[in-house]
Amino acid sequence: LKGNINGIESAEKIAETKNIPLAFISGYASKYIKEQAQKVNPVAFLEKPVSINKIKEIVDKLRE
Repeated sequence: LKGNINGIESAEKIAETKNIPLAFISGYASKYIKEQAQKVNPVAFLEKPVSINKIKEIVDKLRE
């Protein structure tokens, strides 16, 4: 991401203007980060490493 904005802040901005599902993939999954991410009601919060099968599972559920 460019500038002084993190992924959660980016997701908040997206959620303010778009009605789309958001998911997080993070290598830094502290309790604080997870709590902050939950504020945008993500469809998933995945901790790295993430398997392609897990990502596919989430996408498939969104298509239902």
